[in-house]
Amino acid sequence: MGAETTGLQLNVLTHLGHRLPGATSPQKAAAEMVRTLVRLGVAAAVSTVEADQALVIAVAAPRAADTQRILPSAAGLVGQRIPIDRFPWLSRPVRLRRAYSGPATGAETLRTLAPESVSTPSLPGLVRGIQIVGVPAMVHDQVVATIHAWSAEPLHDLIPTLEAAAAMLAAVWEPERSATAGRFDVGTVRRTNPRLRAELTALIADGRIATALQPVVRLIDHSIVGYEALTRFSPRALFSTPDELFAAASALHMEKAIDLACLRAALNDMPSLGPVDLFVNVLIGTLLNERQGLNALEDAVHNAGLDPSSIVLEFSERDPVPNLSRLQRIAAQLRSAGYRIAVDDAGAGHASMQVIAELRPEFMKVDRALIHAIDSHRARRGLLVSLLSFSGHIGARLIAEGVETQRELDTLLSLGVQYGQGWVLGRPVLTQAVEGLSDGTVIDPGWFTRHRVWRLRTPPAPTLALPEPPDPPADGGVAPDLARALSDAALALQSEHDPMRILGVISAQMQRVVPVAEMTIYIANYETQRFVPALATGPERDALLAESFALDAGITGWAFARGTPENVADTWSHPAARQVPGTSVVQESLLLVPLIAGERKLGIINCWRLGIGRFSDDELEAASLFAHIAAAAWHNAQLYAELQDAAVTDPLTGLYNTRWLRDAGERDLASCSRDNTSLALLLLDIDHFKTVNDTSGHAAGDLVLQRLATRLRGSVRAEDAVVRYGGEEFVVLLRRCGAPDAVTIAETLRAAVRQVALPASCPLAKLTASIGVAAYPDDGTDLDLLLGAADRAMYTAKHAGRDRVMCAPPPAPGAAVVALPRRSPPSTRRSARLSAERATAPTAPSTR
Repeated sequence: MGAETTGLQLNVLTHLGHRLPGATSPQKAAAEMVRTLVRLGVAAAVSTVEADQALVIAVAAPRAADTQRILPSAAGLVGQRIPIDRFPWLSRPVRLRRAYSGPATGAETLRTLAPESVSTPSLPGLVRGIQIVGVPAMVHDQVVATIHAWSAEPLHDLIPTLEAAAAMLAAVWEPERSATAGRFDVGTVRRTNPRLRAELTALIADGRIATALQPVVRLIDHSIVGYEALTRFSPRALFSTPDELFAAASALHMEKAIDLACLRAALNDMPSLGPVDLFVNVLIGTLLNERQGLNALEDAVHNAGLDPSSIVLEFSERDPVPNLSRLQRIAAQLRSAGYRIAVDDAGAGHASMQVIAELRPEFMKVDRALIHAIDSHRARRGLLVSLLSFSGHIGARLIAEGVETQRELDTLLSLGVQYGQGWVLGRPVLTQAVEGLSDGTVIDPGWFTRHRVWRLRTPPAPTLALPEPPDPPADGGVAPDLARALSDAALALQSEHDPMRILGVISAQMQRVVPVAEMTIYIANYETQRFVPALATGPERDALLAESFALDAGITGWAFARGTPENVADTWSHPAARQVPGTSVVQESLLLVPLIAGERKLGIINCWRLGIGRFSDDELEAASLFAHIAAAAWHNAQLYAELQDAAVTDPLTGLYNTRWLRDAGERDLASCSRDNTSLALLLLDIDHFKTVNDTSGHAAGDLVLQRLATRLRGSVRAEDAVVRYGGEEFVVLLRRCGAPDAVTIAETLRAAVRQVALPASCPLAKLTASIGVAAYPDDGTDLDLLLGAADRAMYTAKHAGRDRVMCAPPPAPGAAVVALPRRSPPSTRRSARLSAERATAPTAPSTR
């Protein structure tokens, strides 16, 4: 960038800094913005963001010879609504909140959205060479507008200037007012181009929409499990790509008509695909129109002579679902007819987790925006792991869309993704030529029967019991039908989320891939720098489980350090060999398979067979493939467990929180009712804790709470649980404990509280607590009743002078019941729930 250009950009920012603060409305600020940016020799536009559309509110272009021809179409864009997700130069600033720099894809469609009067003959040739940059303007972490500049030259160096301008624009925006069309004076709504409507109508009437089929494959062996039907047609003067087609249909409110036409094209005259599934896109808005949408679907399937059980309907959300219960009813109706359901674009757009959780689809398709460059994008990998765990939780298969590089494919495999589609896996193919299309391969119908396929509906192998290891095959070969065994193993592993139970699944599935006589799975403990045996099978099981050793010890440490599967033909001939104490000395072969997820080494699987050279290279390769799946599933289970722990743990004290108390308390009470056992509950409140915060500060108060939590944990039985109930209140759940024993434990806790060390600045001589005791079933038969009884007892202790234990008194007439907030629907705060009860109690001092 030259000094002259830099100086010009600084002058533009200086001018905006003087002018924008005086703007009296966002529209005037936007107008000033575009008028100033044209000094840089570019055309500029400002749009406000409204849900899935951008409303153009200001446009300007310089008077230079090369850019003057842009001005008529640019001026015609004012007041137009542009679908955000159809154009990367809009979707990137709005969805990803990042700058875009590149070609103005879809510019031809934008030209058609403008009035007929501005479609000059010079525009078609001009728009093909336009370069565009765009940045978001954000208020309170929300994109409220975008700024775009375009020219015939690359504009990447302009991004910092536009970002600074966007910050200035955001400063004068009105965040408290909604960005609706009525807020901006964009003039009378213009009549949409009649030529565009006529072109769309003709495309539907002529039946010129064709279908390309893109394979959906298993990533591990590239066998085809299905095909997605993609819309294709001969390029028209006003739209030439599917994105432009749907953008035009959206602008003219013809999306449902186009959607049904594409649906019929995908199903009619479909060749025999063999035992695979056909994925067909359908808009949710089309299905919500039950009479037209469902009838059209039924007719198309009947006319095509297809079995609904071979069709997967990909639900696409272009707008938020207005009636979820109605959509659930339609989904149930479709499933009863044999269809299966996929949710498209999971993790992007409107494909919300709520809709996915309620629909419980058979497939979740992850949007290309999350797959792109996932090998180098840590946040996207983390989100994909969450989606993978979520899909396993609801019983859905996850399919990654848009896999275009080998590095992306390798990363997906390492994360445990089983299915995908994209150009690196298989390009779309056409069954008939389409005039004007050169990017699709035309194949004959027999092409589908010549490719390896695998049907997705095979159920996973049962994983409830760990089977006895079968005898190793005499020929040393791998287990029969390796591809099926690997796929079943992946499905079984994806369905398990407990990090320890999944080791049993790994052992059982490993026996199906490579049958062995003995097996041990070791966990790498990096705190102690030792291997810890977690699971073992075979006659030496007890001895193997009793021995832990250093991460660099023996053959296991050697293979773990190398990080690659190793086939040791004779263990005693290896220089790093060492004998496990308690095991016999025999000639044996050893297969060592490190479990590595991404860059993290989790552990290693050791597999033994009696005799020398009993493992083949094919078995080593099979074990290596299985290890990729197993490590990814194990790592995901660990992450899932961490998320679950975080959801039920108080972050300050490390104690359980009220969410855990609700689940565990109701479960324990149900067990007490069934087994006729006892249970007690303590509610502990720190006396005068407000004094600690007021005099020593909240940091000192937090330190006291942490010390108290440690003391309480160490003062209860192993089977009991301590919960931070809120603020300075704690609940202790005492299992198999009656009221007399609960009082004894409460006195022990009261004494423990007095031993908590206080900060030097704290005015309290000792920390004390008032404790209320309630027992099942005398004081209540459900959790809410027990909490209410303990709360009354605790306040009785407060009124009696604090620093004491009191049992629950009988409820006063008309007293309110304390209710622990439930997850759904959200309830008011606990203090509000107690207001009615405490209003009847004697007034207590404000300092507790």
